Amino acid sequence: GVFLILIAVAFFAYQHFFSRPIATHFNEKELTDAMVLAAKNVQTRFKAGDEDQLLVKNPQACEEFLGNMTNISSFYTRCNPSFLECYYQGKVGKIQPDLEVTPILKTHHFEFAPYRNGKIYRLISKTDGSGSFLPSFGMEFELISKEHPDFRMRFILEDSCHDLFLPRRKYAYAEETKTEALEWDNLDSNIFIDRFQITNRDVLDWVETTGVKDVRVNLEKLPFPATELTLEQMKSFCEYRGKELLSAQVYDAATFLPTDLEDVEPIKVKRGAYYWTKDVKSTFLYKKDPKLINSENCRYAYVQNCKTVTAYDPFYLSPSWMGFNQILGGAMEAVHNPFEPKLNLKVSSYYFNVHSSWHVLGKRGTWNGTGHTPQDIILGKDNPLLDKVEKIDIAFRCMKKSPFILKETDE
Repeated sequence: GVFLILIAVAFFAYQHFFSRPIATHFNEKELTDAMVLAAKNVQTRFKAGDEDQLLVKNPQACEEFLGNMTNISSFYTRCNPSFLECYYQGKVGKIQPDLEVTPILKTHHFEFAPYRNGKIYRLISKTDGSGSFLPSFGMEFELISKEHPDFRMRFILEDSCHDLFLPRRKYAYAEETKTEALEWDNLDSNIFIDRFQITNRDVLDWVETTGVKDVRVNLEKLPFPATELTLEQMKSFCEYRGKELLSAQVYDAATFLPTDLEDVEPIKVKRGAYYWTKDVKSTFLYKKDPKLINSENCRYAYVQNCKTVTAYDPFYLSPSWMGFNQILGGAMEAVHNPFEPKLNLKVSSYYFNVHSSWHVLGKRGTWNGTGHTPQDIILGKDNPLLDKVEKIDIAFRCMKKSPFILKETDE
């Protein structure tokens, strides 16, 4: 797997680039094996996040690192280095012995070496010249042996929790009411998209690492989508992660429910108004009935009426047919639209009530890419719906096109 390759590379880097002598009165291979096991434990914790739901009982425990976790799903903590930061400081309860391993007979103890900013990790990206052998983006950690402090190893973890592979098939772009659908396919390409919108915590990490200026981050809402960036800043963030801003046609591909999952090249790609059902007329959005607004329906589309019913959880799992989240309702979302460049904004959001015609898939408005007021958005005849709103939240997410996919049988 990629992780083990990176472990091996990290140890190789240690052997060649650290000049401090290694003591000879211990079994170097045994210590190396133990350190690799400890790193694997960290990787497991990284992927699992708060699987024990410790933060449900104490949502403020990691507030310094993650923000307040009240009403936030634990999926936010998965592949989240800030959760590891909090966890290994013992702030969420008793720490499991991840860094104490016994490969044979002797128990070895390890700890994290802090980086300059005091954190136990640092972001790495090919865009900052970190090295050609590294992944496009990752988080680097360094372990030190407590028994032999001169013995240390760096390893890199990649976020495998939030990238979704877009199945290879034929797709269509734009809402179903358009008479002619623009059809396309990804049969010869590998596209990965972000499951969730980029959070304020993600952006804060980027700002602190790169020193990029004039990026607004809501420090009071770290778990929530970052909604105050300009379009160019969104593109720069995605580029730093080795990606690009999510495109409109890929957004549609991830959300329109295929008529037949087995038929990857249908003669005509049908599109529906909603991502979770083909029975459109039975939905609360189609009926436009406020009496049907409840916590369950608000998981499918967090519209304006939902604010008096349930808290907004951007990590609640109510995914599309292929695992894509945060689709209708919630914050508006910017996209790159190569077909209709001006239609770069998913408008369905918590600014519109259940009666709004904006709560359908593939329907978009126009954002000028800089401001966050109603005057910066063009919605046609529906623009007056925003006349009482002072500030508009505009979220985003990224995607990447990979030249290859490693399979289990690959060498």
